[in-house]
Amino acid sequence: MQLATHPRTHLQACSASLLLTACLGQSGESPAIAVPAAAAALSPLARVGELIFHDASLSASERQACSSCHVADHAFTGADVSAVPLGGQGLDQTGFRNTPSIRYLAYTPAFSFDAAGTPTGGFNRDGRVATLAEQARRPFLAPLEMATPRSRRR
Repeated sequence: MQLATHPRTHLQACSASLLLTACLGQSGESPAIAVPAAAAALSPLARVGELIFHDASLSASERQACSSCHVADHAFTGADVSAVPLGGQGLDQTGFRNTPSIRYLAYTPAFSFDAAGTPTGGFNRDGRVATLAEQARRPFLAPLEMATPRSRRR
């Protein structure tokens, strides 16, 4: 399966991490979310990732999901015209850069130094995150993105 043909493939790589991160502080009740028709062909774990990717209730504002910024019709990058998307609890905080495409994340190598000492691979804008699972957790807790508190009560 090629990512260019099936852009949801990256969800299989990070859905377990997303599930653990996204469920922090949840009461155990599942919100009513419609499963997209295309998700029927996905593995059960990838379907969970698909739900998390589109679930705005996981953000502090309850109005922002991963898919709010990583828009499928725009190569999983931002669709808005602003230079930097807004996030945070009130969706009024400016981030550091425009939404990067996540289409090729499955092909990004873990951060390392090559034989010459040159930094290679890694995630985030500066490569400081070594794994896809670690990167997938960051937007949920970042104050300028989804700003989800580590625990919240409903």
